[in-house]
Amino acid sequence: MDPIAKDFSEKLKDITEDPFLSLLLSESHLTEKQLQALLIDLFFSKNSKKRITSEEKAQIMPKKLKRGAYNRILTQGRRNIIRAFFTIYLLGYLEIIDLEEMEAHIALGKRIRSYVETYREALARGFSSEEAKRLQMVYRELIDRVKVLAKPTSLKGSSISPDM
Repeated sequence: MDPIAKDFSEKLKDITEDPFLSLLLSESHLTEKQLQALLIDLFFSKNSKKRITSEEKAQIMPKKLKRGAYNRILTQGRRNIIRAFFTIYLLGYLEIIDLEEMEAHIALGKRIRSYVETYREALARGFSSEEAKRLQMVYRELIDRVKVLAKPTSLKGSSISPDM
């Protein structure tokens, strides 16, 4: 296996062992294998100077796959992402969710992204004890917010008219 592919395969194992990622993944429309296939495909289509085949990508998966199985899992993952967007469009069209509710979800996504970037920067330079405490507090707040938004009762609907 190519050294870059081998290194990415190891990183992929670390990524999927992240407890926060596991929580987000459990509430998403993706399986762990679909996420792994998407990450492999995105990484090697954007970052690799050498184009690799689907067969080679299938071998990078933590549990080696045949090319056809890899392509099927990748296609299912892509389809699930597209369906998630269309679900949002549908809910907006039917006025089940409104802009304010979407803004809460978008704000959470931005906060998660900011947390990850801050964490990576701090990891690269070394944490101060104060910074570690602050990041741990933000992490717990994010976990709590994700758990609240993951509850079925968090989607209460806006103004559904009786004449629909």
